[in-house]
Amino acid sequence: MSRPPVDVVLRDVTLRDGLQDEDPIPTETKLAIFEALVAAGLQELELTSFVRPDRVPAMADAEALCVRTDGHPVRRWGLVLNERGAERALAAGLLDLQFVVSVSDTHSAHNAGRGTDQALDALDAVCALATAAGARIEVTLATAFGCPYEHRVDPARVVDAARRSAEAGVASVGLADTIGVAVPTEVRALVAAVTGAVDVPVGVHLHDTRGLGVANALAARDAGVTRIDGSVGAQDEHIGRLGAAVLVGGFSELLVAWIGGRIDLTAEQLIDDATQVFLAVWDAMRRLPAAT
Repeated sequence: MSRPPVDVVLRDVTLRDGLQDEDPIPTETKLAIFEALVAAGLQELELTSFVRPDRVPAMADAEALCVRTDGHPVRRWGLVLNERGAERALAAGLLDLQFVVSVSDTHSAHNAGRGTDQALDALDAVCALATAAGARIEVTLATAFGCPYEHRVDPARVVDAARRSAEAGVASVGLADTIGVAVPTEVRALVAAVTGAVDVPVGVHLHDTRGLGVANALAARDAGVTRIDGSVGAQDEHIGRLGAAVLVGGFSELLVAWIGGRIDLTAEQLIDDATQVFLAVWDAMRRLPAAT
């Protein structure tokens, strides 16, 4: 049985998740993408990651991008993996930080150089930093639906990590289908379990690797999430990021009729403007010099 309708916010992840594994592009090109997303009506977006430039060169301009996008009427999120990353993000003026914790120990060791428990222990210090700066922290629980090394992840482990994160003081919890293996029944069950265990909003980061992205998003919405990530044009489709226009269209056509909810970014705003947005982005990318 469906839960009562709640508002759902679409957060675009193009600038961070869509670009982080690609060859670096000029900051000016990123600004063109940012301005096109804002013009399309997006209220929240992932701006960048505060990680080591030698490991993720595409995010080496994190501070510069924060300075150049300051003052726009949009919530800008910065991803951090540790206390040092949080310090950089706060110094750059961001007030919305995503702290990533992989609930798979093996994946956590590969991604952050420490196990899950150690990452959760570090969250206390990051939350303290954010509170002192008047910022908010969202914990993103990576590999919540499956791990490339350990395969199946015990849902109880995810719920426990969400509960520990809420106790540390996070403002919200995100569940990430990192490798795109989730199915709607699993999404609905895990979202319901997490929303029942914590008193903070829960969101999802989904992929469309097997064509289940919109179905998973609808299942998550039905189970009570208040935020869903998407990417313009399903950027970097070999990973299968969930396309923002498809996601919004699916919600507008299905949710309004089926659940009666609303999404903060309307289909008319995004879909009617999509062609102009993509043309502006690609035109900017063609005109700007390649990164050296």
